[in-house]
This record gives sequence, C-alpha cells and structure tokens, in this order.
Amino acid sequence: MFFTAKKLNTQPKASTAYSRMSRCLLAAMIAGLLLFAGPLIADDLNYPENSQQNEDLWLQTSLNNVAVNDLAFDRDGVLFAATVANGVWRSFDRGDTWQKADSGLANQSILSLLTTESGRLYAGTSGSGLFVSEDAGDYWEVAGTGLDHPAIQTLHIDEASGLLLAGTVSGGIYISSDDGQTWQASQGVITANASIYDFTNVGNLLYVAVDGEGVFVSDDEGQSWNTIGLDSIDIRTLDHTAEDGLLAGAWYDGVFLFDGNNSTWGQVGLPNIHVMDIARASNGQLYAATHGRGVHSSENNGLGWTEYNDATLSIGVWSLAIDGDDFVYAGTSGSGVYRTLTSVVTDISVPEQSITTFSLLQNYPNPFNPQTTIRFSLEVQGSVELDVIDPLGRVVATLVNEPMMAGEHRVEFRSDNRMSSGLYFYRLTVDGRSAVRRMLLVR
Repeated sequence: MFFTAKKLNTQPKASTAYSRMSRCLLAAMIAGLLLFAGPLIADDLNYPENSQQNEDLWLQTSLNNVAVNDLAFDRDGVLFAATVANGVWRSFDRGDTWQKADSGLANQSILSLLTTESGRLYAGTSGSGLFVSEDAGDYWEVAGTGLDHPAIQTLHIDEASGLLLAGTVSGGIYISSDDGQTWQASQGVITANASIYDFTNVGNLLYVAVDGEGVFVSDDEGQSWNTIGLDSIDIRTLDHTAEDGLLAGAWYDGVFLFDGNNSTWGQVGLPNIHVMDIARASNGQLYAATHGRGVHSSENNGLGWTEYNDATLSIGVWSLAIDGDDFVYAGTSGSGVYRTLTSVVTDISVPEQSITTFSLLQNYPNPFNPQTTIRFSLEVQGSVELDVIDPLGRVVATLVNEPMMAGEHRVEFRSDNRMSSGLYFYRLTVDGRSAVRRMLLVR
C-alpha cells in the first residue's frame, strides 16, 4: 500500500507547520475511551509489554539523520522517502545507499508520496502543492490543474475505480480521473476546509479519516460520503485486515476495528499509544508504526499486538512500507529509515529474483484487485512460461507459455471470481530456470 501517507509533526494545531502530527499530545488526548456494543471486547485482549525484544530485528539504513513522513515503492521496486525538511530521497538497493531526488521541487518539506501504474511519482508538499515526476524523481514539476491547495497531506489510488485522491490540510478532498492531469474537489458531507489524514479501500468501498470528524465511507468513487463514527477520536491512519476488516489507528488511542454487521467500533489494541501507520505483509500479518514506541505486529488481524523492536528501534516511527519480498521499512521521527534484517514472511522460500539470463520484477499494483501487471526482462530469446500459483502450489492461471524474444515484457493478470483474497505467487520459468515472487489479492 503501496502503503502511503501518515505524515506528522509534533506542533500544536495553532502552528503554521503542515505535517502528520499536527496536534500536540494535550490537544490529541480524548476524555474517556469510546464505548461500543458488539462482539469486540478490548478488555479481553492482551496488550504488549513495555519491554523491547532482545532479538536483532532492524538495520538502520544509510539515510539516518532525517525525519521521514512517508515511504513508497514504485513499480520497479525503487524505494522513495519523503522527509520533513530534506526533500525526496530514493534507494535502488533496499536502503543500502540513497540519492537525493528533488530537482524541481519548490518545497523541501514533503508530506506524502504516491506511485502509479503508469510510472508517475507524486509528492505532496507542506506548502507548495502537488508535484509529479515522470522519471523516478530525476525531475519534478507542478502536477495538473485544479488542485490549488498548498498542503497535500495524503495521496491514494481508489482500487475500485483507479481514481487518484488527494487529501489536504484544511482543504478537503480532491479527485482526478485522468492520472493527475486535472483535479476536482469532492464535497459530500465532508466540510470543504477539512483536514484529511488517510484513505483506504475495503472491496469496492472507499474510506477516509477526517480530522475532528471521524471516519467516512463512499460507495460512489468519492463523490458522496457517509459517516461511520469515531468522530471524537483523532484517527491518523486506515487499513484493513486480510479478512477485510477495517482498521483505524489513532493518536493516543491505539487501534480500532469496525464491526460492519453492527456498525460499531471497538478498541482492539495499543491503548494510550499513538498509532501513525499500519501496513500489511503478504501473509496478512499487520505492522503498526507508533510515535515513541517503535513498531508493533499482529498475527490475528489486529486483535492482539506485540512489540517488534530491538535495541536500535524503539523510537518514533511515522511511516511504514513493505517490499515485494516482505522486508519492512520504517520511517522515523529523526533517525531516517530502518529495514528489517530479514523478510518477515519466512514460511515460503523465494529464489533470488535476478537470474543471469532474465529478471522478474514485482507486480504493480500490489496488493491488487482485480488486475495487476507483471513485468520481466529477457537477456536472450528463450522458452517462457509464466504461472500464477496459490499457497498450496496449484497453478491457477498460465499467463504465458511460448517462446519470447529478448527485451522487456509486460503481462496483465486479472483475477476471476473464483480466487479469494489472500497470498498468491507468480513463477517465471525460462529454459528450465525459475524465479518466484509474491503478490496479494485483496477483494
């Protein structure tokens, strides 16, 4: 998700700074916890202890002295970092080395990032509007027309329609149907001067977290919105579980889970903790970024959380991203970017992705619904087979089975109604040699 946008600073609301943590602790505290009726009982859950894990889990990358508002991967697996006052950085090697990538940006304080299937990279700034790059960050220019608001706090692709959405600071929501060329304001019941923290999709429904107004849902591509609660809770991030449960991460109030059958919310973890971002690995395991308490993980769809920290990472974490091989990346409040030492999904062995005669790239978008693009390159002509495989090893689709010329190739894969949400694999075999990658279908 492409997992975007949970940008913050620690300034109070009266401050002129635009960033994800735009309220101080005192302003964000809620007098009392949300009460609800439903099957989710927070008191029955086990919350994490304060102690850190002793095991070595994290590596600080060479981008190590900046505050990182957002992290995003493009379709080629390049990692981008949006920083508070140091522009955009990129890494081609899992964070081992970084390059500055902000030529043309009018503002060095970047709140949000978004990559699209067409290859465009968008950057929302804290005071100079939205910028776009067509060349992986080599050069930036002002993005489109109609989006005149200076502070772009979050960016999102609606998985059902492909529309681009921009959430602003005190300027509401803008929508683009032409890959960011033109933008129009979305009204609905959300006030025009609302501050937008995050978007997420669950199936064909689009959800948004609005400062001071709670969580809203749209079933018409963001043209109209209906409130579903949490209006007294400072929600900073939205995501969903592998079973399509809607999750909301709150400043000071931890994680909430929405019971769609009863239209109620329940606090399900991390009470009295500031949750800034939630990301999901290919096996459905959840990771939560917290301000001051590092990273926490959940193996049961958010109903219980444990610390996923070591001696190097127990600090403020503002953003998360997970690559195609399930390495987790954490953007921190001042210590740059960290990466897990190993993949967090270890139950399935994935071969090295680069072979001497061909290369298999990560599919995009990922997670996807219902369609995604698989890209690979051949150094020489060869006999090619490209299969989609379920977790039991069964081939559910053969996309290519023929000789192919050398060069770069793209194959579209559209899931059918028989495929349920979950982890799948795609395997490229060239002249008897294979490479495998994971992908996640989310309905």
